Amino acid sequence: MFTLTAVSMTPAARAWLAQSRPAQVLNVFDRACNLVDAAGEVMSMVTNARGLTPFGLVVAPNRAGSFKAVTVESQVVRAPPVLRVGPLRLDYAGEGVRTWDPRPSWSELRICLDADPGRLDALVRLVADRALPGSLLDLFLVAADRSPLPPGLFGRARAGVDDLATGLLTGQLEQAAIGGQCLAGLGAGLTPAGDDFVVGACLASWAGLYGPAAPDLGAVVGRAVAPLTSTLSAAYVRAASQGECALPWHTLFSALCQPDSSQRQADLAAAVDAVLSVGHTSGADGLAGFLALHFLKSTINWPTA
Repeated sequence: MFTLTAVSMTPAARAWLAQSRPAQVLNVFDRACNLVDAAGEVMSMVTNARGLTPFGLVVAPNRAGSFKAVTVESQVVRAPPVLRVGPLRLDYAGEGVRTWDPRPSWSELRICLDADPGRLDALVRLVADRALPGSLLDLFLVAADRSPLPPGLFGRARAGVDDLATGLLTGQLEQAAIGGQCLAGLGAGLTPAGDDFVVGACLASWAGLYGPAAPDLGAVVGRAVAPLTSTLSAAYVRAASQGECALPWHTLFSALCQPDSSQRQADLAAAVDAVLSVGHTSGADGLAGFLALHFLKSTINWPTA
């Protein structure tokens, strides 16, 4: 048995730890361990704040290797103020454990983008310049060095994006939900590309890119998509529909709101790189969803499969 100590956590993680429902290991990696309980609620433990999710906590470094001794077969026991996962003991009751709010300052971001739409233009240029091929950004970025998406993936993604963006923009709940459901589970991986796109679109609704009523529409989309995809991906979608997101997105939004300067440009570029580095293409797919409306408005020729 070795002990890890929590240093920061979200309100959702605190609520998860306080429950008594049976739980199990969902998946485990060198620097992260995801748990799920009988109600389908997920809680993530990570070793670096950069990986902090809306439903997670960060543990202090431990020479024992953190999660290397944990497997999907490890027993999970919630016994406040301690969590046991196989040979791991997590202590989360210390006075020094910080609470991290996964909701960015949406009002500040909306004000910044309303006052200076050029900030969003700068973000689009950075994403277009820095994103590698292979994500749903390829729906919008047509260039000689970008291979087209497979026809089946392209067709379903195109239909979902059209309905989701149009529904959010016009306030058509049913159309937005249909678009989200079309994207649900689209692609491979722990969080499929279509779900990551929905996450980005929900965050865009909170950022005001679809108008003042859009956050309510985003919540509807999240509820429509979550039951149709994997457990972990559904957790991200539900969080985004409530205006919550992982730390790299917070860093990106903070950079967008900085006063115009060479430092802001550098910070914004670094923040874009950080989001793009999430997962294989998860960050890029999320940015495709966040910037979809801008791309659709500025694309003269919609690409065809």
